[in-house]
Amino acid sequence: MKYSFLKNIIPSIVIIILTNFLFVFLIYVVNGKIIKNILAIIIIFSIISIGIILLKEINRQRNIKKSLSKFYKKMDYESMDKLIDVLGIDYKSTVYNIFNLNKSLNEKIEKQRIDLLSYKDIIEKWVHEVKVPISSLDLVLENNQNDIKSSTYEKLLYTSQLIKVDLDLILYFARSNSIKTDYDLKELNIKEVVYKAISDYYPILLEKEIKIIDEIKDMYVLSDFYTLKFIISQIISNAIKYTIDTINFKTIIGDNKILIITNNGKHIDSQDLPFIFEKGYTGKSSKNSLSTGLDLYLVKKYTDDLGIDVNVLSNKDGEFSMGLCFYGKM
Repeated sequence: MKYSFLKNIIPSIVIIILTNFLFVFLIYVVNGKIIKNILAIIIIFSIISIGIILLKEINRQRNIKKSLSKFYKKMDYESMDKLIDVLGIDYKSTVYNIFNLNKSLNEKIEKQRIDLLSYKDIIEKWVHEVKVPISSLDLVLENNQNDIKSSTYEKLLYTSQLIKVDLDLILYFARSNSIKTDYDLKELNIKEVVYKAISDYYPILLEKEIKIIDEIKDMYVLSDFYTLKFIISQIISNAIKYTIDTINFKTIIGDNKILIITNNGKHIDSQDLPFIFEKGYTGKSSKNSLSTGLDLYLVKKYTDDLGIDVNVLSNKDGEFSMGLCFYGKM
């Protein structure tokens, strides 16, 4: 409570009052005639004494709050010594324990941060190393396309693309846990980004016989090309898991700019809808029982970073739509 500190000075006030009563009583016993002459003086003295104690306690509480605030914001030796000086030597061991516990926690956090950065660097290097032989394989396939059976060629391309999709997922997942991510923000034509994402999935779309409906217009947004392509790719990946045979791309340009990606699969149960962006969500109608549930989780993570709003716009059988909303005009 606001005035709870008053309980700290109650004993002092009680002692002053009892002492004065005792003093008055003794004077009355010795010489009762002079009691009237000094009673006013005793009362004034009591009021002044209580006022001094009260002001001193108020000032002490202010210093405690100020020292606690400094100690909370920056737990260094200077703020610790100041807090002990204000609280008193009785609180020295308690303040020391808090200081040492905070120091230990900060050291653990810093170690975890360094380990996380190291983990991210290792994953990035590993992904790039794995992509080298995959790119070499693609080159060999392209150069020997005429010598390879058509169905075999398409199957190898499909498998190669699946590996690259999973590698990108691992790479962006590792980056998502980093403390800071640098983005190269530029004016982008959303059509070009979508076409690049679709082309990356072409072998998979071909293998699964999924039709693409293109209703995309030129629409310029401010974003990071590779991260935005990854976001769109993950929505495409999610659509491939649930669609029957069609994925539709459409842009709407108004006060804001919206990219809508629709598949003609089943709807998501209403009780599951709030959780689709959570890590590990796979849904009940996914065609892939080994799905990690990371695609939409990472979509939400990176759209939040880039200031893009992602939402489910339609959720019914034969029409499940997700929208990326880019605010403001360009």
